[in-house]
Amino acid sequence: MATLRGEPETENLEAYTPRLRPFNVYEYHAIAKAGIFSKCHHVELIDGEILSKSPDSHPQCFTEAMIATLPDTWYPARYRFSVDEYMKMAEVGILKESERLELIDGDIIEMSPIGNPHEASTSASHRFLAPLFIEGRAALRVRGHIRLDGNNRPEPDLALLKWRDDLYRNQSPAPEDILLLIDVSDSTLASDRSVKLALYARFNIPEVWIENIPDSVVEAYANPIEGQYTESRIYRPGETITPRAFPDVSLPVSELI
Repeated sequence: MATLRGEPETENLEAYTPRLRPFNVYEYHAIAKAGIFSKCHHVELIDGEILSKSPDSHPQCFTEAMIATLPDTWYPARYRFSVDEYMKMAEVGILKESERLELIDGDIIEMSPIGNPHEASTSASHRFLAPLFIEGRAALRVRGHIRLDGNNRPEPDLALLKWRDDLYRNQSPAPEDILLLIDVSDSTLASDRSVKLALYARFNIPEVWIENIPDSVVEAYANPIEGQYTESRIYRPGETITPRAFPDVSLPVSELI
């Protein structure tokens, strides 16, 4: 990733490991009852994590070619959920509507609580980008999921999408539909810069903004090549920031943070 032009002041950010959503025994059995674990998913529940057992425990489910592709440290491996399985768990009530979750590389991640500064920054971004929606130039989603592939369904704070008359009613936005993603970051700043940003770059999301609350700046990333953003810049209070897809729209940084 390119070095940020105008480095933010945050230092010594510790690596952040997103918290996995734990499961209890009741939920584990409910997942199996819902048909999510096929006969070839030999799994077990340990300390709230659903782990896949080794090929030796269920050899009829693995060909030699499949085993040859597994890493040496394969076991124990977390069970990786697909988007369809994730949605099925929500449909049958295993995952509650009140939970703030997202699916990253097959892991169900618990999102951090939203504080007042986070809420205000998200609302401000929405306010300045809303005219694009009103004019029918782009669709706008606040804390809505996007489907990147079969194992990734993240939830950015705001997504600016190509316009569709049905507003994606019957189809989740895919990478090719996305013009800009915005994540508002306070306690999750380290993970948003690493895990989430790398994910977006991998799927060629053209532009991402991280509204960095601790430093009161907006970090802008663009032009993904081979899984990395090659252009980046820091925008500070007193400056304006413009979505690349809409060069006629300017957002004042001092009102976003």
